[in-house]
Amino acid sequence: MELWQLFAHKHWFTLRALGLELRLCARCSGYLVGFLSFTALGGVAGLPAFRTLPFQHQLLICAILTAPTGVDWLTQSWGLRESNNALRFITGASLGAVVSLYSSITSMPNSIPIFVSAMSAVAVVGLLGKLKGCKIDP
Repeated sequence: MELWQLFAHKHWFTLRALGLELRLCARCSGYLVGFLSFTALGGVAGLPAFRTLPFQHQLLICAILTAPTGVDWLTQSWGLRESNNALRFITGASLGAVVSLYSSITSMPNSIPIFVSAMSAVAVVGLLGKLKGCKIDP
């Protein structure tokens, strides 16, 4: 594997219409669907049940909804199992919903460093899994 392939999307599905083909990343497509759906739901319904929860509970819900995406990506990156596009789409939709919910949290204490640290740790562990057998050209 070449180094540039660490960030390449190799898991897509193809939409065909009018003789044209469009390749879409399964997880990124799910992410957009989840994000747009929850953003629209928040705009229409306001999500009062979520917004009235204490900050720690809101954060816990976001963490729980993020976990499937992290587990799917990490286990796939480390070669422990092979994911499929349906699972990638579902975990992407879950992550998109989390981003929409997280952006709606109104009373956020200084938790950004915690999230940045957690995301960085997951990214490093996942990329290390992909690097096993990655050939770096000078």
